[in-house]
Amino acid sequence: MRFRSTLIAAMLALGLGAFLYFYEIRGGKRREEAEEFAKKLFHFEEADVQKITLVRNDTTRIVLEKGKDGLWHIAEPIETDADQDAVGRLMDTMKDASCERVVADSASDLGKFGLEHPKVKVALTLKDTTTDTLCVGDFSPTGSYVFAMWAGKPQVFLSKRYVRTRLDQGPFDLRERRVLPFPKEEAKKIVLKYDGKKFVLTGSGDEWEIEEPGKFRADASTVRSFLSRLRTERARKFVLEHPSEEDLRKYGIDEPSLEVTVWLGEEKAQKTLRVGKLEDWRYYAKDMSREPIFMVDSSFVAYLRKDLMNLRDKHVVRFDRDKVDRIELAYGDSVVVCEKDTSSGDWYLKEPKEGKMKSWRANRLLSDIKFLRAREFLGKHEDLRPYGLDSPRIVARLLHGKELLAELKIGKYKGDKVYVLGQEVCLADSSIVGDLSPSLDELLEEGK
Repeated sequence: MRFRSTLIAAMLALGLGAFLYFYEIRGGKRREEAEEFAKKLFHFEEADVQKITLVRNDTTRIVLEKGKDGLWHIAEPIETDADQDAVGRLMDTMKDASCERVVADSASDLGKFGLEHPKVKVALTLKDTTTDTLCVGDFSPTGSYVFAMWAGKPQVFLSKRYVRTRLDQGPFDLRERRVLPFPKEEAKKIVLKYDGKKFVLTGSGDEWEIEEPGKFRADASTVRSFLSRLRTERARKFVLEHPSEEDLRKYGIDEPSLEVTVWLGEEKAQKTLRVGKLEDWRYYAKDMSREPIFMVDSSFVAYLRKDLMNLRDKHVVRFDRDKVDRIELAYGDSVVVCEKDTSSGDWYLKEPKEGKMKSWRANRLLSDIKFLRAREFLGKHEDLRPYGLDSPRIVARLLHGKELLAELKIGKYKGDKVYVLGQEVCLADSSIVGDLSPSLDELLEEGK
């Protein structure tokens, strides 16, 4: 009897637990999701949206339309490309917008809610239908919410403050403002011209070469940053939508103070930015593939004015540090030879005495050489005596077996710099002298 009672109690407990789980936990979650869905003001899939209509203060009407290419364009009040990200944020705001609380089922005085003449009205045209128009008015007294209503319906409700701040966008906010939009990964060639100078670079990704005014390896990081800034910089003001030839002359676009052209892809399509006259710390400029003349900050133009030193790769020597298994240093009366045990990765001193090295010190020697940067390039010279490089104070040689991977010579001081020779004569920071003149105590592990 006791066993039967226990079994019944267990079954009741199990049933109650199942009820609690399916109704209270899983069911509760579903009810919450259903309630949240019901509170949403808009229900749509972005792929179905064909047109967005915004009206600001009952005066400015903005119409955004999706083209056959899937890209958004502004159709009113001007015809131009739209900022795709800005339109995306606009739709995200509408999808997130909710009715937080009803404040009036039928408001007789819409003026006190700022809804007699709404700050913003918005509606979507989908593939098969058009949504109701949402009207957004004043902020609530606390400032955390905004009053809103559906056009043609009497009910007034509260929505989150961000609904108004994010929907209240003008043509300038929604239009494509990038001064030279292009896919950075497709860039194959850059031509930069200003003040009678011309720089031509070719390459892609992390490999770029300077072709003019001479053949040099380009600094890949500088080129990447240059392309990124060029394709992301925004216009600060639009001056003319449809300029005439006379307008191009007036603003200096016909004879630009700076011009940069990027060749794209295998077809070598060109994107050209011309910078004209300066006015009040801003320059007139034009993307030559589009009509408008706009203004850009002078700091952006100053950034574009790269010289040869900016564009060149400044490594004094280049080598694959993973291949180095022997370091030879000659300085003063000392000759230091270090060798790497490739099986263990440990470094050992071979001359002037033998012993296990501090591994970090050997790696630092390699880093000091690898990351040495030229502060000024002086070119290739047969006569090295003026630079003290005919009898250098330090010679560093990096080898893989008997294969010479790199050689660095260090000569005379010049102020706080020193002459060095890698592929050509350069000036570099004089700290490299101390870096490559270690004592045995610095190199050897203690007690070795």
